[in-house]
Amino acid sequence: MKRNCLVLSQYRNGSEYNDFIGKFYHFPGNKNKSYLGQFENLPIEFVYYEPTANGGSGEYFGYGKIIKKPFEDKREAGQYFVEIEEFKPFNKPVPLKDLSGCLREKDSPHYNSQNAVRKITADLLEEICLDGEIRLNF
Repeated sequence: MKRNCLVLSQYRNGSEYNDFIGKFYHFPGNKNKSYLGQFENLPIEFVYYEPTANGGSGEYFGYGKIIKKPFEDKREAGQYFVEIEEFKPFNKPVPLKDLSGCLREKDSPHYNSQNAVRKITADLLEEICLDGEIRLNF
């Protein structure tokens, strides 16, 4: 079975979204920007990534799963939530660049630093998790 894997950009402090790390991910699903299509093929495994903009750390910091479809935010039109399952914070954060200074997502055709939700391969997800000292059980 093909695994569906994503990177979810998430600020740990000062996010403009109504996120709850390890519980709910809040994202736009409106005509200006929509990530709804990224959450169609369940289940999804993901790693959290904190961007460097706005004082972020530029590192991956946790793993989780999404097993339920997104639901609408009743307070903000055009916004959605997905529920996070099996969240595991990394024992040590994983930098965006590997030890040789290359972007970990450099070979991904879906990489665009402007996209808060983006696809990655299962191999890359596992590599990031191992570097974060989280062992996935399959």
